[in-house]
Amino acid sequence: MLTHKLRRRDFLRLTGVAGGAALLAACLPPAGPAEPAGSSAPAVALPATRNAEELLKAAGVPLPGSPNHPKGWRTLLPDVPEGYPLAQRITITTARPTDSEVVFPPGDDLDNNVWTRMIATLFGIQFVNKMTWVEGDEQAQKYNLAMASNDLADIMQDVPANIFAQMVEADMLLELGPIWDQYASPKWKDAVARGGASAWRGCTINGKRYAIPHAQSAGHDDAILWVRKDWLDRLGLNPPETWQDVHDVAVAFAQAKLGGPDTYGLLANKDFRKSWYGSLDPLWTGYGIVPNWTSFGWSEDANGNLRYDGVRPEVKEVLAILRQWYADGVFRKDFYAIGPDELTPDLASGRCGLQFNPVWGANRDSIQNTGAEWLFLDVPAGPKGRFKHTDDPWNNGRFCCPKNFQYAKEWIEMTNWRIELEEAVGTRMHGWEGIDYAINEQGEYEDLDPYYSFWTVGPIGTRTGGVIDPHFEAEELNHNLEAWGRLAPAERDAFQAAMFGDPVLELRNRAKAFILQKNSTQGVSDKFTGLPTPTMLSVWSDLIDQESEVCLSIITGQKSMEAFDAYVANWKANGGEQITAEVNEWWQKVK
Repeated sequence: MLTHKLRRRDFLRLTGVAGGAALLAACLPPAGPAEPAGSSAPAVALPATRNAEELLKAAGVPLPGSPNHPKGWRTLLPDVPEGYPLAQRITITTARPTDSEVVFPPGDDLDNNVWTRMIATLFGIQFVNKMTWVEGDEQAQKYNLAMASNDLADIMQDVPANIFAQMVEADMLLELGPIWDQYASPKWKDAVARGGASAWRGCTINGKRYAIPHAQSAGHDDAILWVRKDWLDRLGLNPPETWQDVHDVAVAFAQAKLGGPDTYGLLANKDFRKSWYGSLDPLWTGYGIVPNWTSFGWSEDANGNLRYDGVRPEVKEVLAILRQWYADGVFRKDFYAIGPDELTPDLASGRCGLQFNPVWGANRDSIQNTGAEWLFLDVPAGPKGRFKHTDDPWNNGRFCCPKNFQYAKEWIEMTNWRIELEEAVGTRMHGWEGIDYAINEQGEYEDLDPYYSFWTVGPIGTRTGGVIDPHFEAEELNHNLEAWGRLAPAERDAFQAAMFGDPVLELRNRAKAFILQKNSTQGVSDKFTGLPTPTMLSVWSDLIDQESEVCLSIITGQKSMEAFDAYVANWKANGGEQITAEVNEWWQKVK
């Protein structure tokens, strides 16, 4: 069994999806002056490829995996492509997210860690971070300042769409599309081609691709209903099947105070439309409203035009339900003032009994601390049907570079290598013993806190996740469940044994398979995946702030239901109608 707690990332690691690279020592000679792209070929002829394992061993760099442990495994490292490592080391600066989960072994940091040392060893590329952020407001502020001072990092992760458009208008960005066309591997190109037109929408302006898409795993954040079965049994209740059942069970849990005096029913937070933790999106979609992460989404009407769902009459119906639920004690009384990150202690302490979450609804801390027994169910059907919000996996952000960036070729070719390492079934890239995990004296896999993928420079990995093929996670999961499931328990290595021997992970695997099965028939997503329209750039943030304030005030009873009607009239008069026209102008071009 696992002997260390698992968080959101652990499902990915133990299904083999989030592998990665990282080693313990740099091995190139001291850096010399950087050379322009195309002039960094070694002075002596090299074979077509270099054996990565031999290069790492020669440099005294530990190999990933645990090939020398009786319960270990060997990671299959792809050969390093021709021309690498570069004779002259190059430096690439970055801008990327970080937070309290981005931790390092003693002495390491974002610029010097097992992953950066591996890349320096095998490719001669040194990454130096120039800018980080935690929250979205900080991200936008720092990108705006960097743009104003013309001091952009070489690789910028997830530049907000409005700022990205401004950078293009100011002629500050490199046109990456032709460079990607020339150097991206066939495997990478095939994955993007399967994404169809939407893959490049968030990266393209006036027909030119100024960014590389930041894709995510399909169905990664799709929520299902989790309920504490042990609490149902204690109260003699049946699993909830309808939205009224969800309300009634939540109220029963709260009134019985099964989790102590502060017990409440259903997780919720100030991100009342869609949230990565404790989401309410299935209620909105059940009423035909498409939510999104920071606003509502756009759906297609009967005439084939797009409409903004945040001003549709059905929103008022859902607000009335949420208003009643809040009054009845379904939510925390202060849910409107807390973010999703602040909800994890509520599950860990057993304070709450229902949640709409992806696979991490199987909360290990709650099981260990309170004996929780979690049951997952499909979302209840609403008046419009049984739906849940799902993101377009290609509408997840972008990676872009300043116009004077010289090393796009090297970055793309390094990513080609990472694809073969991290998105190829059977390579067994799970990290490094003593860094990402340990194998104890009993031969059991123990997860450790440092996680190399959070230190990487996209489009694979990074703190917010990233993949080349959105469907690789399902492919890897199915392979591991089938191939490793056929092994006798005594034949499994420590990683395989952890996957099958841990009841929480088994529950998460079953939940993930359930989500992927339902996704294709129940998932609905925002139809507008383009860049901000001209009017959006000037007024959208103000309109959304007003929307959030009005909706939360109605839910908590501080404003009447009629306040929504006044907001809709204001929305239309102050840019909403013009935005709708601009969105539909885009829609007619791409649909």
